[in-house]
Amino acid sequence: MIKSRGRGTFPYTFHLANPWLDYAGCWTARANRHIIIEAKTTKHPTLSINRHGGITESQWKNLQLWEAAGSICLVAWQHEMRIRIVTPDLIKMALADTSRVSIRWCDAIPCIPGHGWATDDILKTAELLT
Repeated sequence: MIKSRGRGTFPYTFHLANPWLDYAGCWTARANRHIIIEAKTTKHPTLSINRHGGITESQWKNLQLWEAAGSICLVAWQHEMRIRIVTPDLIKMALADTSRVSIRWCDAIPCIPGHGWATDDILKTAELLT
């Protein structure tokens, strides 16, 4: 996030950390609870943690902060045109295993099939998890 201040010869710019992930909203199906979703797409059936191309360190930190504030947080992960859900608990379990630096596709939670053009229903799946 960038903020600019000042005019004329000496304007200055602030570079602020962005606390928002890909999607944020108010979920009416859950009593207007705040929901945060980070979206990821990978070519391979693994989602790296704290690395570029996967869930970055700052994204993981922000997911944890939003979850601690009471938000529903999840990662919607697309691979081969399907979507699975990764919860903060799955990320914590993967990080606890020091031999792993990623989450396997088979460990992520499959989405409930959607209707029409929506092949996967992320929110219906999230309803079952909360």
